[in-house]
Amino acid sequence: MIPTNELSEGIFRLLDVDNRTVVPVHTQVRILISSADVLHS
Repeated sequence: MIPTNELSEGIFRLLDVDNRTVVPVHTQVRILISSADVLHS
């Protein structure tokens, strides 16, 4: 994990993901999240 003081401008450390996806526009999208998808420290 990159320390906060070493982040470049425009980088979101806590919002970054390993696998990005493309979400269609002007379409209803349903996202299902389970407890297995959540990481707690």
